[in-house]
Amino acid sequence: MINYQTARRKLNRRRSSVFIPEQPSILQKMTHIISNAAQTFSTRYGLHHATNTAERIVIPNYQVDYTIQRCKLYNYQTYCGNKIKTTKYGLITFIPKNLWEQFHRIANLYFILIAAMNWIPVLEAVDPYLPMLPVLIVFGLTALKDAYSDFCRGKLDRQVNRSFCHVWDREENRFRKMHWEDVIVGDFLHISLNEIIPADILLIRSSDPDGNCFLETSNLDGETSLKPRYVPPSLLEHSGEEILHHPVDFCTKISCEKPNNRIYQMKGYIIRNNKITETISSENMLLRGCQLRNTAFIEGIVLYAGSETKVMMSSSDPSYKRSSLEVATNCFILHCILILISMCLLTGIASIFWLSSYLSNIRKTLIPLSLYISVEFIKLFQIYFISQDITMYDAYRDRVTECRSLNIPEELGCIQYIMSDKTGTLTENLMMFRGCAIGGVNYTCEPRPGDSGNLRVDNVMVNSELKDRVEVMNWHTDRILMDFFITMALCNTIVVNTKSHVERGLIKNDILDVDHDMKIEQNRVAGYSKILRDTEMWNLTKKVYFDKWSFLTRWSKFARKSSTEMNRWKRNEDYKELVYEGESADELALAYAARAYGIKLLKRSKQRVVLILPQNNNQAFDILRLLPFDSTRKKMSIIVRMNDEITLYCKGADSEILNSLSDCKSKQSITVQLTKEILKAYSMQGLRTLCLAKRHLTLTEYEQWMMKHTEIENNVGSLTYEKELHQSFASIESNLEFLGVTAVEDKLQDGVEDTIVNLRKAGIQIWLLTGDKMETAVNIARSCGLFPPTSTVYMLNTEDDVHEAHKQILTHNNLNYCIVLSSDVLFLFVKQDSKFLHILQRSISVLCHRMTPSNKAKIVRIAKEVLHGGVLAIGDGANDVPMIQCADVGIGVYGQEGLQVNCSMDSNVGAKKNLVQKERARKVIK
Repeated sequence: MINYQTARRKLNRRRSSVFIPEQPSILQKMTHIISNAAQTFSTRYGLHHATNTAERIVIPNYQVDYTIQRCKLYNYQTYCGNKIKTTKYGLITFIPKNLWEQFHRIANLYFILIAAMNWIPVLEAVDPYLPMLPVLIVFGLTALKDAYSDFCRGKLDRQVNRSFCHVWDREENRFRKMHWEDVIVGDFLHISLNEIIPADILLIRSSDPDGNCFLETSNLDGETSLKPRYVPPSLLEHSGEEILHHPVDFCTKISCEKPNNRIYQMKGYIIRNNKITETISSENMLLRGCQLRNTAFIEGIVLYAGSETKVMMSSSDPSYKRSSLEVATNCFILHCILILISMCLLTGIASIFWLSSYLSNIRKTLIPLSLYISVEFIKLFQIYFISQDITMYDAYRDRVTECRSLNIPEELGCIQYIMSDKTGTLTENLMMFRGCAIGGVNYTCEPRPGDSGNLRVDNVMVNSELKDRVEVMNWHTDRILMDFFITMALCNTIVVNTKSHVERGLIKNDILDVDHDMKIEQNRVAGYSKILRDTEMWNLTKKVYFDKWSFLTRWSKFARKSSTEMNRWKRNEDYKELVYEGESADELALAYAARAYGIKLLKRSKQRVVLILPQNNNQAFDILRLLPFDSTRKKMSIIVRMNDEITLYCKGADSEILNSLSDCKSKQSITVQLTKEILKAYSMQGLRTLCLAKRHLTLTEYEQWMMKHTEIENNVGSLTYEKELHQSFASIESNLEFLGVTAVEDKLQDGVEDTIVNLRKAGIQIWLLTGDKMETAVNIARSCGLFPPTSTVYMLNTEDDVHEAHKQILTHNNLNYCIVLSSDVLFLFVKQDSKFLHILQRSISVLCHRMTPSNKAKIVRIAKEVLHGGVLAIGDGANDVPMIQCADVGIGVYGQEGLQVNCSMDSNVGAKKNLVQKERARKVIK
């Protein structure tokens, strides 16, 4: 039972007042603001001074004498503070900035000119005050609308800046509560469970003894899956709840790169005694806006603050995006002005000879004054009706269609080309394991009736013959079979939990500490949660004391969220259910499949992975190195050590794995030849395939490679860094031993076929851009109706294929055909080859396979320039962001991993079938 005095002491500690640092003088504050603004501008636009180095050195503030005021610290005076400002205007800059934007509209300039001319006696047509009134009304209404929008943005800024975190106080030697806006670079922070990270910090300590912590990055990239982060190995001794740690124990400096917007990259060093002791990477960084999950607490040092954090650097300045309608309107008005000037000149000259004796004045307005303001109100109503359209509501995800750009909805009536991603857009991105091939033998199962496709339960298609083999396999007689399933369970970045997104403990010495293990059930509570007063917290503490088995409610207020979570705590009685959370659905499908066959992923940390093998034998693997997946290599590898045996396990695209096999296991191998036939069969069924392989390494081989690889990683400033890094990966991912192939199914979304048919009837050409291999992509295109059954399909892989297809189309006058493109013929797009463009424009649909994110963006950009039509891009993943940003209209689809393209889209929908409703405007216009 909780001791009464203990609970009271904890409560008093929580009652400590907010730590407000001594404020600098007005002159110091103005100097700091100007310096920060100049530094932020130069950092964002790359205007560094010649004397600047490529790195910054951060000295923790607790190493400085506490008698020095914070406002006089080097980190305060040199680096940007943590206060953010996303508003477009200021009190002084509002009028000039807003007028500058409104002057971009030619009609506004025209009416200002007319009003000014009326003040010239010779040119006066009416009372000078009369033309000024409507002009001021139009300008005033537009300014009020912009001011209100900016005020709402500033209100959110103030909420974020006034949020609380705990910062180490040098004078009192303890953590104290402080506002986010008062945090500076070099501060030592304590982040508790469920708190949001206030700045970009280097992870120094974790409550987990292994130095792990988990982040939810939905505020950063839209993904709701947990991401692991790790304490640098040299600092692991400080991790663990039971370890007493003092920041002074970490006496060092940190060298890191200049602020940039590369969210998934980080290069830096930990320096001790003027020597580099260890490199740091993105795996050691906790970025602003992420939320700490499944970890009682972490502590770290601020490296970037405020506008220099990666999330703020990656967000563009508020800009005014003009639609083609507004551009056309400006052009028409300019023509009207020229016509009006011509009419005035001609009639003025003619009046000398014809109308000089007439006194009546005949005048008529040629350009309507209320044109733009009327259009603005029409857009507002249009956006409102789109968001309220019940036919576009996604009941499954409880999502409505949102329009995030005021000037883009009318573009929907001008769309001629739709560039669509496949995974998560046409398909559900719910991968189901459908079979595998091991040793040239195919093991598949037919889908069961009523398959729900839920990866969170074990409804994996299990082949009984393979299941029997796995149950009796051992290391000596079935090594290939064993390694195959070990690769499936091991080669990933999956986080193992006992329940999805469940916290499994309280912060040590927290006021809600109970002498029993706890877990959370999360319920959504609409609106912001109120902040408990001290008396309410005390009543809550007494409730814990007198009835520790009652439900305890803890309120938290998170910045920039319209809803918060009420966490209810209760006794933990069952940890038997293992739930996997990964960055991709493919990883989850393979891990759950391996578990269904008896090889279970039990635990994962940065240093070790534990698997449960058949006969319930636990096997631990020490992780030596993880080579992450990238779109260039199209592979992922993990190097592990088990019983003094070092092995590299690798998975990737068949085109890459098969070309990396050793000579004795190369294309001449019967197993590989049989597997190629199976791969072709899988592709014909529209299944996604991955090849698995391994390589045994001697200790000497690994140490030699690791020494060279470490040298490359330390040379982060080199111009050839990326090239050398990929060469290092290629050297170790060679001479592989082939293990087998996996096949997973990605189900089509409901209503996709009807949507494609209706869009085609509206005269819109659909392009499918995917990274899949050609056979898989073609079969998906046929199954979703992108390629009609009666159409002819032309494969264009070379320039000769283009000429041959063009000849056949002209000879047979064929208009019922579809095109399949590879990245190898994109150069014809750039060259604007007439035959190539003729084929594309007359085709029913176009499929582009083996596309990287940059390829997708290039196609969208060139299509806008060459095909001369409105382009709409739609996708759900982070790899779709480049093409969405290039398109005239960008649409994000809510996927299984959240909305990763949240910051880049003009609107978002629950599913692609809702595009039919959005395209009705096109039919009306036509």
